[in-house]
Amino acid sequence: MTIQRLLIPLAVGVLLAAPAARAAEPAPEKTFWGTETAEAAALQSLYATKQGTMGVASRAMVAACHDRSVEIGLDILRRGGSATDAFIAVTFADYVQTPGASSLAGPMGALIHDPRTGEVHSLAAPLKTVSSLGGQWTTGETAVGKQVLVPGAVAGLEAMHRRFGRLPWADLVRPAAEMAREGFPVTPLMSGISIAYKATLSASDYGRQTYLRPDGSPHPVGAILKLPALADTLDAIAAKGAAHVQTGAWAQAVVAMVKEKGGEMTAADLADYRPEWSAPLRIAYRGRVIHGLGGHNSGGARLLLALETLEQADIKALGHPSESLDGLEAMVRISRAVSAEPPLNTHAFFEDPKAPAALLAGSRPAQIWGEVAARIQRPPLPAPGSHSYAVAVVDEQGGAVTGTHTIESLPFGTNGLFVGGVPLNNTGIQHPYSADSAYATPPGRYLIEPLSAVLAFEGDRLVLAGGTFSASLWPADFQMVSSLLDFDWTPERVALTPRFGGYGIDLTKLTADISVNVIDKRVRAEVVEAMKQRGVALSQAGYVDTGMLVMIKRDLRSGALTGFTPEALPEGRAAGY
Repeated sequence: MTIQRLLIPLAVGVLLAAPAARAAEPAPEKTFWGTETAEAAALQSLYATKQGTMGVASRAMVAACHDRSVEIGLDILRRGGSATDAFIAVTFADYVQTPGASSLAGPMGALIHDPRTGEVHSLAAPLKTVSSLGGQWTTGETAVGKQVLVPGAVAGLEAMHRRFGRLPWADLVRPAAEMAREGFPVTPLMSGISIAYKATLSASDYGRQTYLRPDGSPHPVGAILKLPALADTLDAIAAKGAAHVQTGAWAQAVVAMVKEKGGEMTAADLADYRPEWSAPLRIAYRGRVIHGLGGHNSGGARLLLALETLEQADIKALGHPSESLDGLEAMVRISRAVSAEPPLNTHAFFEDPKAPAALLAGSRPAQIWGEVAARIQRPPLPAPGSHSYAVAVVDEQGGAVTGTHTIESLPFGTNGLFVGGVPLNNTGIQHPYSADSAYATPPGRYLIEPLSAVLAFEGDRLVLAGGTFSASLWPADFQMVSSLLDFDWTPERVALTPRFGGYGIDLTKLTADISVNVIDKRVRAEVVEAMKQRGVALSQAGYVDTGMLVMIKRDLRSGALTGFTPEALPEGRAAGY
């Protein structure tokens, strides 16, 4: 067993309690997964609510994780807004409906396809450490103000709008502000988060008075929740843009709160923040061009390195990983090799804008596949002893945006710090500063984010816009891209089929066992045992998160758009016209 401190960004999901397990139906023979155990049956029952809900459209589509957000995004498109406009409006609406799961005080990233030029652009708005060396969170530190990092989300959204927006900025923020002021029904996810993080909410007057009832219990599902303080903040953002959170009253209040809690964030840290535009990373993959996030983001580089490695294999002959031990072993081993790739685990690598593209263009993918292929079908060996959200939009003109926004902390930031109704991140706790650590983020620098976004084209036509949130981001993207493009599966089938995830995570210690990958609890025990005999340890114990997928696929023959959102979230859908 190999335990490693998590020094990579962690986007943590919250799993809701599944409905009571129903009696399992007899499973077909020779299948890899079923509902024999109570946990597997409960998951299948939960996911059954999403069966048959795949969105279908001919001209435009929005895929997001709240029904109200989807409606807002479609309204923006019908009014002549661009995919970027809809993405921005959906993101602000998401901030309102589950503010603990994502936050405008967090990071975001997106890929934007401009139909006018055919070009794809990468926008990164990562969190940033404060400029003061003494303001860094270190192991053994107790001042929680040092856990709060400089946010980038609003600056990133504003930068997107300046280049690719059509409708006025205020029109994109106003629907979210109105929803926060007028109130909205508490969703099962919001209720589940409030129950799980009641102690965090109780730590502040705002959290207690807003999210808990007088008797201390969270608001039940369906209750109308109003967020007037957040509405005021959104109104100010609608009127003043990112300036409100970088130099305005909100920024001043954040600096004051962080200092009160022992941090050293300054007004200049917020005022000097700039999002980063970069060329996206891109590869050719089996006749398509796949784009991933560039800049200070490891997710794009890891996904594309994994796909380039997989291209060396005949994955259809090996078999889909949900149906074949060879296919499963190949993809898990590729995932592990990419996770362990030395340069991808250093901060300096991503400071060099040419380094990720050079890695992808070199011989490393073929080398990794050679190492993986040599181990497949070998004789058995002894087995080795933040919630967030993704959004995808395709508009009538062929433009597309896909990206992720998050608080990049456990819900509500665990310290219960709010400013203007906005929960502050405490991401610094995941990144203890150490001068001798290759991965540590130096003072005043961007974090290396793990955010997920992928666009795929065949010729000049879009075939996929998608992303993953929660945990296991790029491993889930890896399987999503292969399932959609190599096996021509529908988005619904991809989402509802069990998959493997990243390493097992101990959320209490923020450590990961890098010798074990998690796998869906519906996968049968004999499959897990067979993989163990191949020297690949998989776990279904405790917290298992294999990523939450948001995707839109275009059929090039008919032009039809199909989309799907996470199987574990009853709310949210893909819809269009």
